[in-house]
Amino acid sequence: MCSIFLAQSILEALLPLAIPVVLTIILSGAISLPFLPEAVHKLTPPSNNLFAGWRIFAGIIVALSGIEAIANTASSMKLDLGSNAKNPSVAKTSTPAIFMAMVEVCIFTALLGLAMNALPGLEINGDGVNAPECPNVRDAMLRYVGAVFAGSIFGPTVGHIFAYVTMIVIAFCSFRPSIPL
Repeated sequence: MCSIFLAQSILEALLPLAIPVVLTIILSGAISLPFLPEAVHKLTPPSNNLFAGWRIFAGIIVALSGIEAIANTASSMKLDLGSNAKNPSVAKTSTPAIFMAMVEVCIFTALLGLAMNALPGLEINGDGVNAPECPNVRDAMLRYVGAVFAGSIFGPTVGHIFAYVTMIVIAFCSFRPSIPL
C-alpha cells in the first residue's frame, strides 16, 4: 500500500513538470508548420536497407513500451472492472491511454522530423549532426528547431528566447533525482 501511495505522489509531483514539456513540443510543432512545404520538397526516398528500417521500427516500439512501463509503475492505470489487487488487469484502461500516447508520439515525431528536413545546412557526420555555426546539434535539435524557426518568423531575439526556454524546460524536466521505491 505504501508503494502505491508513493508512486501516486511521485506522479502528482511530476505532472506539473510534464505540462511545460508538452507545451514546448506543441509550440515547436506549431512554429514548424510554415516550413513544412520546404521540408517536403527536400524529402528523399528511403534507403533499401531493411536492417536500418527494422532498427528504426524497433526503437519506436521500445519507446512506446517505456511509456506503458512508466504508467504501470506509477500506478496511474485504474484496475479494470472485475479485477482486484490479487488478480489485477488494466487492459481496458491501458489500451486507450497507450493508443493516445502512441498517436501523440507518432504525430509529433513525424511533424518535427519532417520539419528538421527544412533546416538549412544540416550535415550528418556519423552519429553526429552539425548545423551552420552550431556543431553537434543532434542532442539539442528541439532547441535548434525553435531557434531557427521562431527566429525566422518573429526575429532573432525571439528565436534565441524560444531556444533558451526550450533548453531550460527540457533540462529541468530531464533532471530526475534518485527516489527509492
